[in-house]
Amino acid sequence: MQTIRRHEFVNNSENFCDLTLQNNSPRVVRNLSVLIITPIFPPKRGGASTYFSCLVTALKKYLRRVYILTTHSRGLRAIENLDNLKIFRVIPDLRSSNPVVRWPIMIFSAAFLTFLIYAWYRPKVLHIHSSSSLALGSSLVSGFLRIPVVKEVRDLLVSETDLKLGPVKKYIVNGRIVKKKIICMGIDEKKILLFPMINAPLVSNVNKSKNLVKNRHLSIVFVGDLTLKKGAKVLMEALSILEEFKVPVSLTLISGVIDRTLQNLFLQRKDPMMKITFFQNLNHEATLEQIAKADILVLPSYSEGYPRVILEAFELGTPVIATKVGGIPEMIIENKTGFLVPPGNSRKLAETIRYLAENPEVRKEVSENARKYIQTIRLTWDDLARTIMKVYLEL
Repeated sequence: MQTIRRHEFVNNSENFCDLTLQNNSPRVVRNLSVLIITPIFPPKRGGASTYFSCLVTALKKYLRRVYILTTHSRGLRAIENLDNLKIFRVIPDLRSSNPVVRWPIMIFSAAFLTFLIYAWYRPKVLHIHSSSSLALGSSLVSGFLRIPVVKEVRDLLVSETDLKLGPVKKYIVNGRIVKKKIICMGIDEKKILLFPMINAPLVSNVNKSKNLVKNRHLSIVFVGDLTLKKGAKVLMEALSILEEFKVPVSLTLISGVIDRTLQNLFLQRKDPMMKITFFQNLNHEATLEQIAKADILVLPSYSEGYPRVILEAFELGTPVIATKVGGIPEMIIENKTGFLVPPGNSRKLAETIRYLAENPEVRKEVSENARKYIQTIRLTWDDLARTIMKVYLEL
């Protein structure tokens, strides 16, 4: 396998963004407040949580007030004030419930609470994470109250109804595939802002040392909901094939939502060559430490957008094996910054894991390539905040 050269990344990353950023920062707008609606926010772990927490940190210095409407977190206050940030953790978290129950309750809760927050605080803009029941509820209210909306479209599961509901003035996307999809749904390209994913500052502070000794237990980490959609059953089947290959594996599963039936199937494995450790609701820093310690990150999903965990693994020097779905092929240069396998193909997944177990020098090379790719992403959270502020001011 050839080592990838730096210039192979540069054109890709520079052409990835629709923006021409200027050095001048927008002024602090004392009369502008924004309500952000997101299904998860710290301390909950996930791509949306990481994205919005980093964005809010960068935005706060430009805005009079930022309001966050999100799902309830056990052990925390329902309403929390932090300087010019006010967090409403008041929507029932029913993400692991039956959709027949989850959707009506969460849509109604988001609509009702968006209306109350608007009536009391009068935010000038709604900034909504799409592809969730919260988005539908808040979008309904935005249309009724005629509040301008900015929508984040960060995956391929967004529906046309979700996309077009409410007075949406701007769509922010994080990849070309998502941009192409929403254009096909009838969205004017002029209303779309493409800004690539960037890692949280926390990632750069994690210890990135690796143990490349051959013939020990290969350390694999899986980060995501332990569900069929995320390929948990495929991973379990791959473990059985690795047992036939006599590849000793240490698997760490880090999940928020857990299918207990699948969890029990993992726990029932008796193979002495297989070590399995579970973590539920691990915080972001601890999750990053587990990724950094692992030899491989596996992401065997059937459906994805642009998983943030891949970018984190790149910076932490952990080779990635992921399925060829959604925006993942846009993120991974196959056999150079990571490995792609067909969704649902447990044998191909197992064979790729075995290949990396037997070739630590390949793991090291892929790790170095991925880090070079990260170095070509020169955009910052402040770049994104300044750009979004310009969007707010144009509404």
